[in-house]
Amino acid sequence: MLAPPPDVLALGTEVTPLDPKGLISLDQALDVARREYPDVFQQGHIDAYLVELTDPSQLGGLQDRPIWVIKATGLSLDIFSAPMLPDGTPSDVGKATLAYIYVDAVTGEWLTASFHE
Repeated sequence: MLAPPPDVLALGTEVTPLDPKGLISLDQALDVARREYPDVFQQGHIDAYLVELTDPSQLGGLQDRPIWVIKATGLSLDIFSAPMLPDGTPSDVGKATLAYIYVDAVTGEWLTASFHE
């Protein structure tokens, strides 16, 4: 199992590597993430880290929860941001080169994702 790199450690106020015993497998977590974001898996280099996140504000306050953090690099995905123009199109389009996908390591549910330029 890979030790989390500094960028993954920075995702929460405390990130602790976990033993996978009793939790969903890496393959199961990757399958969940692939179903949600197939483009990420077609383009990116994928690494995954089983951690416990404590007080990660960007995950809406999940605490002390085992999570698979799936990190994808080498992406070139369009990302859109607000505000929308009067015709309904986004005012800013960028390219995501990095993504983090969060999968609950107990239930196997997709939780959230973040995309970065």
